[in-house]
Amino acid sequence: MVCNIHLMIACMVIAATQAFGQVPAKVVCEVVQDGGFETGRPNATWQEVTTGLAVINIDSLHARTGSWLAVFGGQLFQLLEQSLEQPVLIPPGRAELSYCLRIPESSTDELDHLAVRLDDVVLAEYTTADQPVFAQYVRVVHNLSDWTDGMTHLLRFESSVTGTPVTTFYLDDVSMNLCPSPAPPDLFRFAARWMGAGWTGHDLVNLLEAWNVSE
Repeated sequence: MVCNIHLMIACMVIAATQAFGQVPAKVVCEVVQDGGFETGRPNATWQEVTTGLAVINIDSLHARTGSWLAVFGGQLFQLLEQSLEQPVLIPPGRAELSYCLRIPESSTDELDHLAVRLDDVVLAEYTTADQPVFAQYVRVVHNLSDWTDGMTHLLRFESSVTGTPVTTFYLDDVSMNLCPSPAPPDLFRFAARWMGAGWTGHDLVNLLEAWNVSE
């Protein structure tokens, strides 16, 4: 049998990293459950409160991805208050909250708003003045380094609209990512030099991840 030098070195790297405990353990990178609202309504992970129209809706035409989205507002001639919330456990390290927001229509009432909260802190608040920027879906990202304490925090989206005329906020693809994209360890870069220009440290990272998943 012909020996493949690339495979030999890759296996040596795997053996060495396992021996020194450097093979990354399987971790959960996403802590928001059902961030695309695809499990529908009623929803087991999002707590919904509304004084009128449902927040979680099936509407593949307006959802950014999938068939479901969260719709805040959209009710005429009546004050409408709505909220969605979910507890999230944020371990020590690095965390980012992201979501996709669209404001397809808005009134001239500046009191109409959608707020994004983590515990009692307002991360962002969107009003009718933001409609031109969010006429189409825009992905928004917040750094959550102040909350990476290993505790459970409350993620909440809340809105209030007057309904004269209508203001609507579309929310989809909510995510809380705990896994940054790390640079390959020095051992991987060293092995990559011996394996030739066709291989990179990232190739070895992918190989190690595949190895870890297969175990």
